[in-house]
Amino acid sequence: VTVEAYPAPVVVCVDDTIYVDSLGIAVLDPRDLDGGSTVTIGMASFSASRDTFDCGDLGANDVTLFVQDSLGVTDSCVSVVMVMDTLAPLPVARDITVFLDSMGDASITVMDVENGSFDNCGIESQVLDRNTFACEDMGVNTLTYILSDSSGNTSEVNLLANVRDTIAPVVLCRDILVVLDSMDTGTITVCDVDAGTSDACGVETLSLSQETFGIQDTGDVEVLLTAVDSSGNSSSCTAIVTVERGPTSIRNPLVSEGIRLQTYPNPVQDVLHISFESRWQSGVEVSMVDALGKSVYETSRFKNEDQLQLVIDVSTLAKGIYILGVAQEGRIFYSKVMKD
Repeated sequence: VTVEAYPAPVVVCVDDTIYVDSLGIAVLDPRDLDGGSTVTIGMASFSASRDTFDCGDLGANDVTLFVQDSLGVTDSCVSVVMVMDTLAPLPVARDITVFLDSMGDASITVMDVENGSFDNCGIESQVLDRNTFACEDMGVNTLTYILSDSSGNTSEVNLLANVRDTIAPVVLCRDILVVLDSMDTGTITVCDVDAGTSDACGVETLSLSQETFGIQDTGDVEVLLTAVDSSGNSSSCTAIVTVERGPTSIRNPLVSEGIRLQTYPNPVQDVLHISFESRWQSGVEVSMVDALGKSVYETSRFKNEDQLQLVIDVSTLAKGIYILGVAQEGRIFYSKVMKD
């Protein structure tokens, strides 16, 4: 019997780095851990304590390398296997339409544009480069959707945000009194009936359904005030325009009948004097209204002389134009008074 001794395998380890694929799997070849191992008998056989890794193994992992000769004698050592993910996420986003609110603002979230993005080891963060909008952003805006995974890999994709304003202006009207001039005509402007029309993104145009009035309009006339914003949204309100004939109307001359209505001083600051002459001795109704048709003074007197004299304290009235009316024998005579 001849007994011979042969040297056992000598294993030498080196560390290795492997990378997960698009499915999040990485496979190790044990021979990649061999740093020059030797065997005396036969061919060396290499194996490792584990050879398959996934996203849960990212980072450093201790792996044992086994080297065996043809007689089955084994030696081992430990290597450090670094599992890494270098694949960036795949971003998928959809375009979006954004509607401004009544204040002219709007905001969106990632979920509004997310459309099936993917990463082999999971998405760590999802960010839009902007998510708030205002009136100045109306139209098509280009946004950037940025994705990151836990290994710091990032990618991005562009998408379109169409910002729109579909809220109509808020239109406010006020009624107004129009006294026809000596030619039996009167006009108003938008400012005369607009009581504070507003729109979050600004009113583009304000228009009236009727601006000029004549004797045929005497009485209450409904006038439409229409506002349109820059997006074409529109809304309207109705103002009541009360049309009355003036004291010097060519259709109702006072002088031809010996009728005379005077107010002084005009403009007035504190005390207004009224002188009314007519050929009738009967009851007289005196009233005064502001530019909105609101009554600020009323009184009744019996005129038993050719001339009626009145004094009115107007010191508490606001500055502006007022219409004084004197009614007698079924007729009304007017005078325009300016409060200074």
